[in-house]
Amino acid sequence: MNLNIVTAASNSVGKSILKKIGNSQDITLGLSRRWCDIANVLNVQLIDLTDEEEVKKTLMTVLGSIDSNSIDTIRIFHNCCYAVAEVPDLDVNHPLLQQEPKLIDKLILQDNDGDGIDDRAYHSLLTTFDNVFTTVQYHYPNKKISVGTICSLIDKKKYIPTIFQSMVRSNKMLRGKIESLAMSNANIQAVCISASTVKTGTETNFRKFCKEQQYRTSWDTIADVLVSEMKEHKNLYKDIDVYTFNPRYNEYYKNETDEQMTERLKWEIGLI
Repeated sequence: MNLNIVTAASNSVGKSILKKIGNSQDITLGLSRRWCDIANVLNVQLIDLTDEEEVKKTLMTVLGSIDSNSIDTIRIFHNCCYAVAEVPDLDVNHPLLQQEPKLIDKLILQDNDGDGIDDRAYHSLLTTFDNVFTTVQYHYPNKKISVGTICSLIDKKKYIPTIFQSMVRSNKMLRGKIESLAMSNANIQAVCISASTVKTGTETNFRKFCKEQQYRTSWDTIADVLVSEMKEHKNLYKDIDVYTFNPRYNEYYKNETDEQMTERLKWEIGLI
């Protein structure tokens, strides 16, 4: 029997994963601040996955009710993230931001600890993972554990894009963390999906002037690859590129500079 745990279970990718793995033979937990009603899924609503004590208390209660002898493999599908587009020298008086003031929060760095990474981007990706994984590993120290996560193809550029520096730096830290876990623990498997922009409603509304929306990757495709790669436990780290082929990529985006990317994304958001 598998014990499946999906973080950010109520978003598009999370729900797609749950629909593919939920079955009556396994135990599947969906962790989210919002309810998601999916067959064969036990929803555990956590107030805040970044709250270590809350996560530990809630998960330990649930895991304590499960017969550990019946569990063969624990699969953690880590799906949490928070995207921030850090626009340099943002004009908060821009007409778009006057009409949609909530956009400002997604365009300005919030860095209270001074590490240069947006606190929301860091904690939503890394702190949530640490809290869930540490609790699971403590409860099941000798079980096989598979970890799957979703990062970005942008992480593989030769430079760290100014507008996505918090996302990329956080992603690189998570990649390094799960690779190290797999390399130093014989019972751990780690899979990282390097994805192109995912076709979600949030992304469509945010970058509504993007001309390349037909080349965004569906959440079902992301979920399919992640579930397939984690079907059989192997003690290794694997990175898989997942994208929708764009015939314009080599001409327009492959060698795009940091300045060009910044200007393009400002246009796609509606700031230019």
